[in-house]
Amino acid sequence: MNNSLQSKSITVASSEGTPYFIVFMQQAYEKGFMDAALLEKIQMQSVALLAKRVERFTFGESSSVLVTKAEEILHSIFYTAGIALEKIHNDKKAITVLREEGLEALYTIGRSYIDERVISAKQLLQKVQESAVSVYHHAYHDTVFSGLPQFFNRYDADFGAQMTPCSIDYPLSCPISQQTGVSYICSYLESLLIENRFCRKFSDQDVEALLRGYEKDYAEQFFNIFDLVIANACGCLLAQKDVLPLLITDADRNYLQQQLEHIERQQLANQMTEIARRLCDLLDFENEAMRLYVADAMQKLLPILRLALEEKRLEAVLITPRHKAPDQPLRFVPAPAMEDEAFRQLTDELRSCRFVEDKIRLIQRQVKSHTDLCDLLAAGCLFNNEFDALFSVLQDEQLALFYHKSLADSAGREVFLTEEERLWQKKLLSFYQGLPVERKRMVEGLASTLS
Repeated sequence: MNNSLQSKSITVASSEGTPYFIVFMQQAYEKGFMDAALLEKIQMQSVALLAKRVERFTFGESSSVLVTKAEEILHSIFYTAGIALEKIHNDKKAITVLREEGLEALYTIGRSYIDERVISAKQLLQKVQESAVSVYHHAYHDTVFSGLPQFFNRYDADFGAQMTPCSIDYPLSCPISQQTGVSYICSYLESLLIENRFCRKFSDQDVEALLRGYEKDYAEQFFNIFDLVIANACGCLLAQKDVLPLLITDADRNYLQQQLEHIERQQLANQMTEIARRLCDLLDFENEAMRLYVADAMQKLLPILRLALEEKRLEAVLITPRHKAPDQPLRFVPAPAMEDEAFRQLTDELRSCRFVEDKIRLIQRQVKSHTDLCDLLAAGCLFNNEFDALFSVLQDEQLALFYHKSLADSAGREVFLTEEERLWQKKLLSFYQGLPVERKRMVEGLASTLS
């Protein structure tokens, strides 16, 4: 390599829809890291590697597939090679591997790294689930306990490594762009784990009150929980109040309006930077990634806060929490049970469903009574982790009814249960025991009001 290239580096800008590896190769050629002969050689190697991957995809029975599938497999090859470039993290070394060992060697490095990242993603998912916000929010809980686990059952690292085959409905505070496949999943989980750990610094009751202050039927709304929590935490510090209750009143908003509406933009920006630092110190966030995430979220909040000040609408950003009225007994109005034929049709349809999220949607849409839900759990429609996926979307009131009827004093009832009933109640007990302590207290408190 020419000595004049030693001081150069390949900077790969994000490019929507174009594999990282392709952009890297273009940059390497344009900057003189490789000549036309090497570029052509790698192109020929990509064709040969595609042929090998297609043969493996068809189990050696054919050397041809549909054009769309061939393109998908080729994209998978390039995605995997791009992962290898990230692993090597050295332009000169990467070019040396391509020149001396070829594209297949780079692919092998990337394929191994993908396996490592899948393992890391599984560990991250476990941490995310263990630290999950207890307050029920449909998009959040559906994503954490149903959507994200799909990835590990569906991901095809051999022939579709660039794909992200799962349902992620919950938005992050700081969205991730220009990533797909296991790279996206790892980044999403890392971000969500930070958001979880931030929100868990506050009590479940205070977070729930904040969400209720934002929207009465917050559980079905589409928003980011962390955004609301960090905004009120920021407001508390700006108002020189205790952060942990997340309490913002009309008087606080009036005070902040007077204090902040006329200050210079840069001064407000500096205050927000300082607030981010103080917030991390107060909450004992020493991890650099967590501190950076909080700082980024605060910078995202800055223009929103500035606009609210200009329009004198701080109530749109800094929410007054609404706590539940205490000691309200639960009253369930029994829904009519399904007709036998309708129940049979539903169970048949559930058994034919391939994906658990489809089963859950069917159950949520058609099952209205607790009795029907219990019968369904014993009807052989759910298997293995599908029970947890369904339990995870139940609201506290529904769990309280299950606790009251099935979990409390379960040992005394077990002798009267069928084998199928024992199975789902054992699954329910295991799920319930894994819930955070605060949520179990809330559920049992609700259950205690049932007669």
